[in-house]
Amino acid sequence: APRGAPPPLPPGVPGDVEADAPMLLQDGLGDLEEDLREPCSCVAVLLAALLPLLTDALPRDPSGVCIIPHPHSMEKQQATYCVSANGRAAFRTNKICDNCGTRIQDQFFYHCSEGCDIDFCQECH
Repeated sequence: APRGAPPPLPPGVPGDVEADAPMLLQDGLGDLEEDLREPCSCVAVLLAALLPLLTDALPRDPSGVCIIPHPHSMEKQQATYCVSANGRAAFRTNKICDNCGTRIQDQFFYHCSEGCDIDFCQECH
């Protein structure tokens, strides 16, 4: 080989990729292209690329727990006062917080002002 010329390729390594493309496809190296044509593969690749971008996309409370955003304002509601079976004072709301999933047993809770079925406990509001 002349000085400065690249060394010759080992046997079996294609020299001209464009000319050898049909051979590569026949050898099974073109399967990736076929796989990416499948809708599920494209969705998986798209999700793998986008999910890291969603870090910190939802609002968080001071302790770092994700909170559910709601487009309407929330009104403060007062729970019904009652006495439990053991004689203790309790508050009945028959509501579950849509953020933390616990039963709301506080004197006050928050409900959507537009009538959506969204309730938050005091801690999550």
